[in-house]
Amino acid sequence: MIDINEIQGKEGDATVDDVNMNAQTTEEGSTVDTTPSAVRAYSVVVDGEAHQFELTLSDIQFALNRLVNETYGDADDCYYDVEVYPESSNVVMYSWWNGVEGYRQSFESDDDGNYSLVGEREAVKRVWLTDAEQQQIDMDRQSKASLEAQLEEIKGQLATYQAAELSARKQELIASEDYAVLFDSSEDVQPILENIDNYTYEELEEKLNTLLLDYAKKQFAANKQEQKPVVSFAVSDKSNKKSPYGGLFKD
Repeated sequence: MIDINEIQGKEGDATVDDVNMNAQTTEEGSTVDTTPSAVRAYSVVVDGEAHQFELTLSDIQFALNRLVNETYGDADDCYYDVEVYPESSNVVMYSWWNGVEGYRQSFESDDDGNYSLVGEREAVKRVWLTDAEQQQIDMDRQSKASLEAQLEEIKGQLATYQAAELSARKQELIASEDYAVLFDSSEDVQPILENIDNYTYEELEEKLNTLLLDYAKKQFAANKQEQKPVVSFAVSDKSNKKSPYGGLFKD
């Protein structure tokens, strides 16, 4: 971590002799105010709107240059030059004597001007292209962006279709005659209907089957209570019993 105050100096160190008093205009038409103040500050005016900064881009680049080399210089046995991209919070570091192969890494800072590298660095390469090659790459990138946008649109349409299809299947399931008795007599089905969008088709079917089984058990128990056992006794009529002797001993 690098404290910008160690590099730039404390508040009030700046003097008129330290900087050029004249405003500078960039090629893009932005005005950079280099007038010194109590703190090393500058402002950029874009489309009539002023943006105030406490540090110049040179200050930030110098801080990150020192941070990068203190972090990786000894380990890589290399001195790195850096390029800073504030909008994306990225710093590109490349070998001072190579200038082609390097690394890119994110950075962040706090309100006290302390800079630190974030995450892992990734290898990058500097490539020199002709104007025609650069135009072709730009066209390829635009084509890729267009295809990606079309793909996202197709994904959205597919998701809408699948959601509509699933909703139709759920409605068909609850309209089935298999579960008609639940909607006529069970109050437990209402919470399921209120949360139907939160269930998959399989979950909805499982919940309906559970309710149907509970209903069947209750109906069976109720019918069993209503049925009372009937006991009957058979009385034999001895007067009609046949004798093995026929009527031999009858009076």
